[in-house]
Parts: sequence; C-alpha cells; structure tokens
Amino acid sequence: MTHFFKVSVFISALLIGFTACSSSEKAASTSSPAMYPAWYSTAAFDADSTSFHGFATAISTDSVVAIANAELQARTNLESAIAYKMEEVRTALEEEGNSTVTNSDFILTLRNAHNQVQETASVSNGASRSDEGYYRGYAKVSITKSDFDQLMKSAFSGKPDYWQLFSSSAAYADEMN
Repeated sequence: MTHFFKVSVFISALLIGFTACSSSEKAASTSSPAMYPAWYSTAAFDADSTSFHGFATAISTDSVVAIANAELQARTNLESAIAYKMEEVRTALEEEGNSTVTNSDFILTLRNAHNQVQETASVSNGASRSDEGYYRGYAKVSITKSDFDQLMKSAFSGKPDYWQLFSSSAAYADEMN
C-alpha cells in the first residue's frame, strides 16, 4: 500500500467515527427561561436604582422547605455581592492614598456593617414549582439602598470619621445610585 492510500483510509475511518458519534438532535436545555418565575433572575445578584437584590433556587421534597432554603441562599448571595461592592469602595479609597481604610478597626467595622444585610433584607418574592417528585424553590430578597445606607451608618456609629470618609467617597456614591 502506498503512503497516500494509508492516510486516506485513516482519514476516512476518522470521519466515519466522528459522524457515527454525532447526533442530529439538539440537546435539551435544562435552564429553560419558561421554568423560572417572571421575577426571578438567574444571576445571584442584581441592583437597580432603588434596591439591591439577591436570588437563589433550592430543591427539596417539600415546597416550603425548598423556598426556605432558596431564601437562605438568596440572603447569602445578596450579602456576598454587597460585601464585594463595599470592598471595592474601600479599595478605591486606599488607591486614592487614604491609609485610614487599611486599619484593621476600619476593615472590621466595614465587615460587621455589611454582615447585617442577611438579617435586614426582606423577601421580595418566593415560589416553588413541582417537577418529577421534588420541588424547586425560588427566592428573591431585597434591601433598599436607603435602608442599606442607614444600616451602614448605624454600623459605623461611634466612628463618625470612618463613616464620613466612607460615605462621602465617589465610589460609595456610585454604588448607591
């Protein structure tokens, strides 16, 4: 056999193998938008001009438990995203040359402030859907930006210089608008 013939047979065998393994059917999407409530966002966090929102879903054999677990996760998602945003504000102040925001007392005060979001946020929406013997719970928790601002101000009470520095920064104003 010539080298050309061997290569041709090999390539033909590969093409036949790939063709045999391929499917003409499209894979079904497991995250069809129709399965989610209209208010639900597949993003764990969202913000609009007035509020911050956390979203989550959970599965259970009980519809109430599914919603409750989704709510707990949504609260965690909300707090985590806000923590990230507040750390971005602190980092922006640090990059501007403000050394106060690197003090451990400032950092702890900031962490304690945004940790209160989980307890303060309220459930905006909750629902469950039955599917093959189990329930998928959906939850949306929210905190208004004005309530969040008051929560932060309260957490910084006794440290007005810290609060003035943090709340008057351009980065904080951007997050609150």
